[in-house]
Amino acid sequence: MLLTEKEAKALTDEILGYVSADDAAVSVESVDYSHLRFAANGFRTSGRQEDTTAKVTVWIQKKKGSASTNETDSASLRALVEQAERFARLSPVDPQYLPTLGPQRYRPVQGFVEATVNVSPPLRARALADVIASCEKEGIKGAGFHQAVGRARASSTRHGNFYWNRSSLVSLSVTARTGEGGGSGYF
Repeated sequence: MLLTEKEAKALTDEILGYVSADDAAVSVESVDYSHLRFAANGFRTSGRQEDTTAKVTVWIQKKKGSASTNETDSASLRALVEQAERFARLSPVDPQYLPTLGPQRYRPVQGFVEATVNVSPPLRARALADVIASCEKEGIKGAGFHQAVGRARASSTRHGNFYWNRSSLVSLSVTARTGEGGGSGYF
């Protein structure tokens, strides 16, 4: 399940709450990914993955350290910040350091469609079965990959900036080979 804006804000605020460094930037991302692959005119693999990751970058006296995790319980988030701060203390001064952003105003982005992310396995299978049937009708071997991805991303800074958005993507690729294997095409 993708992070809501409220959940993302709570997560970034919690991470920033553990920071003792001079400056910090936090990002979190949740991903909902699913796919169905076919080859030689038959279904081969399908799967689904959900994951949430968090990353923190800190600066201590302009020395930079970063760490990331996919564990979002409080103990893991505290350890994440401690690791980034430990790395910062070991690092040389970052000559390109600029303070992180303060509060900004962002226009809403409408790049998310719920139905894209939550395409049902039976609907996906029926759509690809039509592709396979077209290949078989023409006497060619089809192979392809259908994927659907939803993402929720947020970033927050020690100076008060916060940004969140969701996006979705769906794609289909197909390669068709002639029956004797002498030619192929791709879309």
